[in-house]
Amino acid sequence: MWQAGKTAALKKRYELIVHARSFFRPPSPDSKGFRCMRVDEVIGWRHDLYPAAIAYGDTLGFGYGLQTAAALGQQDPQALGYAQQCLANNQFLRSLKSLIGMTWHYGPRTALSVPAWYAKAKALPPSHYRLPAPNSGHISAGPISTACASVVI
Repeated sequence: MWQAGKTAALKKRYELIVHARSFFRPPSPDSKGFRCMRVDEVIGWRHDLYPAAIAYGDTLGFGYGLQTAAALGQQDPQALGYAQQCLANNQFLRSLKSLIGMTWHYGPRTALSVPAWYAKAKALPPSHYRLPAPNSGHISAGPISTACASVVI
């Protein structure tokens, strides 16, 4: 993911994935009653968990979309808006909880990258995009279903 901004083809594919998954992020209260966005597990993540995991970007943890916003920056105002929404909803630190105690290589490397993602996302101009994605109550035959059909999520 962090390499998404390095090539035009990879960046375009990554944007498509982020946008397709945004339709499966409905609002919900977290365990303390605060607003958050969750994965629609049955459709968007192929599980039957309830309540589903909190997610603002393309992944479920490790920064909730700040990694995406840092990689794509102003080039993708939707991904940036979702990361900014995560910060506004005070859910960012919650996403880092999964990194605590990780001993395999991805955990420590990700933890070391978090301050840079945070600084970059905070420095970018505000984006008006927020979850849930517009018209996410249904998927009709059109650009949304086409995007979903063309991306392995």
